[in-house]
Amino acid sequence: MAEDYDATEASKVQVRRQLSLCLTVVQVHDSFEQNQPKVEAVLSLHSCLKDFTASELLDEAYCSQCKSLKPASKKMDLWRVPPLLVIQLKRFHYTATCRKKLRNFVQFPLKGLDLQPYLVRTTQDAGLKYWQFLGGKLATQEYPAVYDLYAVVNHIGVLGGGHYVATVFSESDKRWKCFNDHLCRDIDEKDVVSPSAYILFYIRRDMKALPVHEVFPVNSDAAGPALSDDDLAALLHEPDASRCVIS
Repeated sequence: MAEDYDATEASKVQVRRQLSLCLTVVQVHDSFEQNQPKVEAVLSLHSCLKDFTASELLDEAYCSQCKSLKPASKKMDLWRVPPLLVIQLKRFHYTATCRKKLRNFVQFPLKGLDLQPYLVRTTQDAGLKYWQFLGGKLATQEYPAVYDLYAVVNHIGVLGGGHYVATVFSESDKRWKCFNDHLCRDIDEKDVVSPSAYILFYIRRDMKALPVHEVFPVNSDAAGPALSDDDLAALLHEPDASRCVIS
């Protein structure tokens, strides 16, 4: 028995075939892809620290000893950890042709930020070349390199303007406070980590038990004690200064 002919269904099939044929010949210009809104990747503070301390290859680095250009590598390491740690996230990007605000969501811990993996003094092998260059000793860290967050500065808005809002942990009632100009209100702990975070303030755990006037002394000498000529000479002494310092 012959099947009934459905003109409506047949027309739909024909339209789908035409659309399929049309879609196969459409070309997308490169400028279309470039102008599409991009989804900003979610990052973590530890991934940022890993990138900050990663080795960078330099094709032509100038050696002050042999007066020539040589291949080298550059690496940033932490020699010691401070009692108070301030981390500024790179939110503003400038190039020769444009400038923009980076809106990546950076996940950062409220408690237990461990800087031990980024310390060069934790192992003899990692700190050996620094020990040879500085002429000093590799000392064992007497305090843990673990930090807890106590404040955040948020930037809200665009690159050329915007507004700053501070979030601070109150030791008196153990609550997070949001300071917006003259206004202050309590916020939930889950709202502290936000895409607007710009500057992070951490305190080392062994410092948390100290009163505020000891953590932030009013009449402290910011420069610290001056180095004597003998101390400076010992600090900069290098056993073999004639060799290339890059190779």
